[in-house]
Amino acid sequence: MIPAQLTSGPLLDSIDIQIEVPAVPQEDLTRTARGEPSASIRARVTAAHVAEAIQYRRFDRG
Repeated sequence: MIPAQLTSGPLLDSIDIQIEVPAVPQEDLTRTARGEPSASIRARVTAAHVAEAIQYRRFDRG
C-alpha cells in the first residue's frame, strides 16, 4: 500500500474501485413507508448548529 502523503492527484484520479453489491428487491423500491418528518430533522439540525456555535464561542475566547 502506498502512503497517502506519497500519492499525487493524477495517481489518485487513475485508481478505479469496483465493488459488488446485491440487487435491491423490487418490494424495497416500491414500498411507500414514510420516513422521518422534515420538522424533526430540522429541529435536530438546528440543535446541532446551536451546539456548534457554542463550541466555537469557547474557542474564540481562548
